[in-house]
Amino acid sequence: MSQKDFKAMMDNLIADEEKRLGIGTKEFQERHERTVERHKEIMGMIAQARRKGA
Repeated sequence: MSQKDFKAMMDNLIADEEKRLGIGTKEFQERHERTVERHKEIMGMIAQARRKGA
């Protein structure tokens, strides 16, 4: 398989996966924002626990 063929294959696989996940849709963006906010909350809890434990 040539590099060109491999790149085309990977581009197709990535495009299919993005479509499957709904990347670029409003629903995906909302899920992403909720995930980021939850991550921030958890990191804050970890930082607070470390400060109390120090």
